[in-house]
Amino acid sequence: MSFADEFCDSTENTYLNVEGFNSMSNICECELMDWSNYEFFRPFEQEIMSDYFSCFINGLKDNPCYDENKVSFNDVISFEDFDNKRAAPARMLPKINDYIDKHNEICSYVRKMITESNSEKCTTAANEVLEGSGVNTKNFSGEMYSLMHTVIIRGIMLRIDQSVRNTP
Repeated sequence: MSFADEFCDSTENTYLNVEGFNSMSNICECELMDWSNYEFFRPFEQEIMSDYFSCFINGLKDNPCYDENKVSFNDVISFEDFDNKRAAPARMLPKINDYIDKHNEICSYVRKMITESNSEKCTTAANEVLEGSGVNTKNFSGEMYSLMHTVIIRGIMLRIDQSVRNTP
Protein backbone atom coordinates (compact mmCIF):
# COMPACT_ATOMS: atom_id res chain seq x y z
CA MET A 1 0.00 0.00 0.00
CA SER A 2 2.96 2.29 0.62
CA PHE A 3 4.05 1.92 -2.99
CA ALA A 4 0.51 2.57 -4.22
CA ASP A 5 0.19 5.65 -2.00
CA GLU A 6 3.48 6.94 -3.38
CA PHE A 7 2.34 6.69 -7.00
CA CYS A 8 -1.38 7.47 -6.65
CA ASP A 9 -2.78 10.94 -6.64
CA SER A 10 -6.28 9.75 -5.74
CA THR A 11 -7.97 6.78 -4.13
CA GLU A 12 -9.61 5.93 -7.46
CA ASN A 13 -6.36 4.46 -8.79
CA THR A 14 -5.16 2.75 -5.61
CA TYR A 15 -6.52 -0.71 -6.38
CA LEU A 16 -5.24 -0.56 -9.95
CA ASN A 17 -1.76 0.45 -8.77
CA VAL A 18 -1.67 -2.25 -6.09
CA GLU A 19 -2.66 -4.91 -8.63
CA GLY A 20 -0.04 -3.54 -11.05
CA PHE A 21 2.61 -3.82 -8.34
CA ASN A 22 1.48 -7.39 -7.59
CA SER A 23 1.86 -8.29 -11.26
CA MET A 24 5.37 -6.84 -11.53
CA SER A 25 6.73 -8.13 -8.22
CA ASN A 26 7.30 -11.59 -6.78
CA ILE A 27 6.93 -10.36 -3.18
CA CYS A 28 3.46 -11.96 -3.05
CA GLU A 29 5.10 -15.39 -3.34
CA CYS A 30 7.08 -14.92 -0.12
CA GLU A 31 5.67 -17.36 2.41
CA LEU A 32 7.91 -16.05 5.22
CA MET A 33 5.76 -12.94 5.70
CA ASP A 34 2.65 -12.88 7.86
CA TRP A 35 0.29 -11.48 5.24
CA SER A 36 -2.59 -11.09 7.71
CA ASN A 37 -0.89 -7.99 9.15
CA TYR A 38 -0.81 -6.12 5.83
CA GLU A 39 -3.43 -4.26 3.89
CA PHE A 40 -2.26 -5.84 0.71
CA PHE A 41 -4.09 -7.42 -2.19
CA ARG A 42 -2.31 -10.65 -2.99
CA PRO A 43 -3.17 -12.48 -6.19
CA PHE A 44 -5.97 -14.97 -5.57
CA GLU A 45 -3.79 -17.95 -6.49
CA GLN A 46 -1.22 -16.98 -3.84
CA GLU A 47 -3.95 -16.59 -1.21
CA ILE A 48 -5.31 -20.05 -1.96
CA MET A 49 -1.87 -21.65 -1.90
CA SER A 50 -1.11 -20.03 1.49
CA ASP A 51 -4.42 -20.67 3.20
CA TYR A 52 -4.99 -24.19 1.97
CA PHE A 53 -3.55 -26.86 4.24
CA SER A 54 -1.44 -29.46 2.52
CA CYS A 55 1.02 -32.01 3.76
CA PHE A 56 2.80 -31.38 0.46
CA ILE A 57 5.28 -28.60 1.16
CA ASN A 58 4.97 -27.02 -2.27
CA GLY A 59 1.24 -27.60 -2.62
CA LEU A 60 0.13 -28.19 -6.19
CA LYS A 61 3.72 -27.78 -7.36
CA ASP A 62 4.48 -31.15 -5.73
CA ASN A 63 2.12 -32.68 -8.28
CA PRO A 64 4.62 -34.04 -10.83
CA CYS A 65 2.07 -33.87 -13.65
CA TYR A 66 1.37 -30.19 -12.91
CA ASP A 67 5.06 -29.37 -12.86
CA GLU A 68 6.15 -31.43 -15.87
CA ASN A 69 3.22 -30.60 -18.15
CA LYS A 70 3.20 -26.88 -17.40
CA VAL A 71 -0.53 -26.98 -16.66
CA SER A 72 -1.74 -23.76 -15.07
CA PHE A 73 -3.75 -23.59 -11.87
CA ASN A 74 -6.42 -21.68 -13.80
CA ASP A 75 -6.69 -24.54 -16.32
CA VAL A 76 -7.32 -27.01 -13.48
CA ILE A 77 -10.00 -24.82 -11.87
CA SER A 78 -11.60 -24.04 -15.26
CA PHE A 79 -11.77 -27.74 -16.13
CA GLU A 80 -13.35 -28.60 -12.77
CA ASP A 81 -15.97 -25.85 -13.26
CA PHE A 82 -16.60 -26.96 -16.85
CA ASP A 83 -17.00 -30.60 -15.86
CA ASN A 84 -19.47 -29.72 -13.08
CA LYS A 85 -21.68 -27.94 -15.64
CA ARG A 86 -21.85 -30.88 -18.05
CA ALA A 87 -24.76 -33.29 -18.17
CA ALA A 88 -24.37 -35.97 -15.48
CA PRO A 89 -23.57 -38.88 -17.85
CA ALA A 90 -20.83 -36.84 -19.57
CA ARG A 91 -19.05 -35.74 -16.38
CA MET A 92 -15.57 -37.13 -15.91
CA LEU A 93 -14.72 -36.12 -12.34
CA PRO A 94 -17.39 -38.23 -10.58
CA LYS A 95 -16.20 -41.31 -12.49
CA ILE A 96 -12.57 -40.54 -11.62
CA ASN A 97 -13.38 -39.84 -7.97
CA ASP A 98 -15.43 -43.05 -7.68
CA TYR A 99 -12.55 -45.07 -9.07
CA ILE A 100 -10.03 -43.49 -6.70
CA ASP A 101 -12.37 -44.01 -3.72
CA LYS A 102 -12.81 -47.69 -4.59
CA HIS A 103 -9.07 -48.20 -5.11
CA ASN A 104 -7.60 -46.41 -2.11
CA GLU A 105 -4.27 -48.21 -2.54
CA ILE A 106 -3.57 -45.90 -5.47
CA CYS A 107 -3.27 -43.00 -3.00
CA SER A 108 -0.54 -44.79 -1.06
CA TYR A 109 1.22 -45.68 -4.30
CA VAL A 110 1.16 -42.08 -5.61
CA ARG A 111 2.31 -40.72 -2.25
CA LYS A 112 5.27 -43.06 -2.37
CA MET A 113 6.08 -42.12 -5.98
CA ILE A 114 5.91 -38.38 -5.17
CA THR A 115 8.17 -38.94 -2.14
CA GLU A 116 10.64 -40.81 -4.34
CA SER A 117 10.38 -38.18 -7.12
CA ASN A 118 9.30 -40.89 -9.55
CA SER A 119 7.01 -38.82 -11.78
CA GLU A 120 6.75 -41.41 -14.57
CA LYS A 121 5.01 -43.80 -12.20
CA CYS A 122 2.57 -41.03 -11.18
CA THR A 123 1.63 -40.62 -14.85
CA THR A 124 1.17 -44.38 -15.09
CA ALA A 125 -1.12 -44.28 -12.03
CA ALA A 126 -3.11 -41.41 -13.57
CA ASN A 127 -3.52 -43.46 -16.77
CA GLU A 128 -4.72 -46.42 -14.69
CA VAL A 129 -7.36 -44.20 -13.08
CA LEU A 130 -8.45 -42.84 -16.47
CA GLU A 131 -8.77 -46.32 -17.98
CA GLY A 132 -10.38 -47.88 -14.92
CA SER A 133 -12.88 -45.08 -14.41
CA GLY A 134 -14.49 -45.53 -17.80
CA VAL A 135 -13.83 -41.97 -18.96
CA ASN A 136 -14.03 -41.79 -22.74
CA THR A 137 -10.54 -40.72 -23.85
CA LYS A 138 -11.13 -41.36 -27.55
CA ASN A 139 -10.91 -37.69 -28.57
CA PHE A 140 -8.31 -36.56 -26.02
CA SER A 141 -5.45 -34.45 -27.28
CA GLY A 142 -2.00 -34.51 -25.68
CA GLU A 143 -2.92 -31.33 -23.78
CA MET A 144 -6.09 -32.95 -22.49
CA TYR A 145 -4.14 -35.96 -21.22
CA SER A 146 -1.73 -33.58 -19.45
CA LEU A 147 -4.63 -31.74 -17.84
CA MET A 148 -6.37 -34.97 -16.81
CA HIS A 149 -3.17 -36.40 -15.32
CA THR A 150 -2.77 -33.20 -13.30
CA VAL A 151 -6.41 -33.24 -12.14
CA ILE A 152 -6.24 -36.92 -11.17
CA ILE A 153 -3.01 -36.58 -9.17
CA ARG A 154 -4.43 -33.42 -7.56
CA GLY A 155 -7.49 -35.42 -6.47
CA ILE A 156 -5.25 -38.11 -5.03
CA MET A 157 -3.16 -35.49 -3.21
CA LEU A 158 -6.34 -33.99 -1.70
CA ARG A 159 -7.27 -37.44 -0.38
CA ILE A 160 -3.79 -37.86 1.10
CA ASP A 161 -4.16 -34.46 2.81
CA GLN A 162 -7.57 -35.48 4.15
CA SER A 163 -6.19 -38.74 5.56
CA VAL A 164 -3.37 -36.82 7.29
CA ARG A 165 -5.90 -34.41 8.83
CA ASN A 166 -8.02 -37.32 10.06
CA THR A 167 -5.10 -39.18 11.60
CA PRO A 168 -5.14 -38.74 15.40
